[in-house]
Amino acid sequence: MERQGGIDRVFLPYAFPLAPLLAALKEKYGYRLALFLRGGDGYQWPDPRWVAETLGDAGHAQQVCGLYKESPAAADLVGVASKWLGDVVAGHGVRRHAVVESPAAMWLGAGPEPSWDKARFSADPGVVRRLGNLDVSKKWVLSAGRIHPDKHLDLAADIFASAGLDGWQLVLSGVGTGLDGLATGSLAELVAKGSACVLEVPPRIVHALFQVSDAYLQTSLPSATFVDARPSSVTSAAFHGKPVVLPIAAAGGVAESVAPENLREFGFDVRGLDPTGPDGRAETVRRGAAALRGLEDPALAARAGAANARHASGSSVDAVFDRVWARLGEL
Repeated sequence: MERQGGIDRVFLPYAFPLAPLLAALKEKYGYRLALFLRGGDGYQWPDPRWVAETLGDAGHAQQVCGLYKESPAAADLVGVASKWLGDVVAGHGVRRHAVVESPAAMWLGAGPEPSWDKARFSADPGVVRRLGNLDVSKKWVLSAGRIHPDKHLDLAADIFASAGLDGWQLVLSGVGTGLDGLATGSLAELVAKGSACVLEVPPRIVHALFQVSDAYLQTSLPSATFVDARPSSVTSAAFHGKPVVLPIAAAGGVAESVAPENLREFGFDVRGLDPTGPDGRAETVRRGAAALRGLEDPALAARAGAANARHASGSSVDAVFDRVWARLGEL
């Protein structure tokens, strides 16, 4: 917002690398600064060991971490994507004020929202098929986000193939350069049978994809270099009332996006499993497929979806930023 030709408030959704600069200019220009820690900017950059390994310079790691930590110390509001992330950053001596999840994907256009169904979505000229084609006669299990090894979309294909759901299609939606390595194995077989497709969807209708899909499959697992603090895709699926099949892991805030009822019925435990090894991967697939088969019970899926919608009802854009404005006003 502008105030007398100046800046009144600055919102920064990723606290690194611009946060130190904005914190340094805050006193000079008199604006209020809100930082939102969404992932690695919360659990990686305050960690001297991670910084030393990343920069290859252990001698300056403490200095870099100290400079970074000055940013949230100077901010008026520090939001974290999940309670899990808040606990992690607190362990590194970084203060935080509130959990501020990424808002769910939703209609933000002028006037009433168009009525979406699978046929209308599939016919939209902005939808790009990268592999396979959409089958509007089937139910869709969606998995969305970056096409990147962190998201384990190959694992999603194996789980879906193992589950053997009749009348369902796996829909992978995202952007990234990892498709070449993904388009083999189970996914290639599923695409050949018309049981899977890979899409790129323009931002203006991402929310519609969540609306017309029937369920969501999350396969991002914690690793030495990546932890999902709270994926906006899972929040979006829950907000739109979809059941979410997801891993129960030792780290990360994924479970905070869904209702306890959903976690109980559609969560699969991956704690103690190593999906990079053959035995751990096979067991991960087995457990994930068993959870995915729960979608064959429409009443169970509907109850979990309804519980998710109630749980995530406060994740609309207006609700999230109303809380941010109110908190800034209090401060």
